[in-house]
Amino acid sequence: MNRKEAREFAMQVVFHMEIHRDFSPEVLMKFPKYEEMANQKDYVKTVIEKLCENIEAIDETLNANSVGWPVTRMPKTDLAIARLATCEIKYMEDIPKAVAINEAVELAKKFGEDEIWKKSEYFWIFTPDLIYQYHIFSVRTVNKTGPTYQTF
Repeated sequence: MNRKEAREFAMQVVFHMEIHRDFSPEVLMKFPKYEEMANQKDYVKTVIEKLCENIEAIDETLNANSVGWPVTRMPKTDLAIARLATCEIKYMEDIPKAVAINEAVELAKKFGEDEIWKKSEYFWIFTPDLIYQYHIFSVRTVNKTGPTYQTF
């Protein structure tokens, strides 16, 4: 398993944690796949532990920087991606920020809540680089005139 696959697995664990409201590292033991991870097991364990230790601060960061989108309103998949990216950016110094950002975008492309966006004239895309650089969010809106970006 490579890091990209391990990050995808970690995002799925975070999603599971949100659904079951259980933010404890022991949740990993519920996933047989975790035992099969070999060279990425340390990464997954570390990121999940750091996320669990800092979940309140991570959610505060997301709430403070996502205008109109508190964590209670975010689609669960997008929330899992945002939490994972924020954790990597703020608490995992060995992961380059640009990598965390790029991987979050890739996860959002693969797992993001597209149906919500298709039903609305406007949609937002989480951009974790703004948490890293400016501690703010950029919101991309699409309407009849095309995409625009607003920074808050």
